Amino acid sequence: MDGKLKLTPTGFIVQESWLLLTSFIGNIILDEFIVMPNHIHGIIEFTGTPFFKSTNREIDLMQIISMFKSRSSNLICRGMPLASQKSTLTNKIWQKSFYEHVIRNEKDLLRIQEYILNNPLNWEIDLLNSGNQDTVKLL
Repeated sequence: MDGKLKLTPTGFIVQESWLLLTSFIGNIILDEFIVMPNHIHGIIEFTGTPFFKSTNREIDLMQIISMFKSRSSNLICRGMPLASQKSTLTNKIWQKSFYEHVIRNEKDLLRIQEYILNNPLNWEIDLLNSGNQDTVKLL
């Protein structure tokens, strides 16, 4: 593997949904972002209090991520045959929660940006990569 991932149609929807966040939400800048086979990584910079551009209503990170997940899920399900939609909606496309980390300085930002950029290289050895499932050991 060369450390590069090819996006599936679902991956493209996720990527486009992420990139469109700034169309709907003010006072944010999207930094590094990557779609992995089973998760995403992204950095959102707040340049002020985020707000919905359509209503000027203030929002928080939880609402931003919820909007992203909802929009991408709806678009993904629209592209699926009707028989698949029920099963996908039942199993959920996104996990309920997400990991957040407040980046407090440039050193931390550079470390996280590098982690995101190098994540495809790490996929080869990731235990969640189905090709590596035989390496999982239970203690």
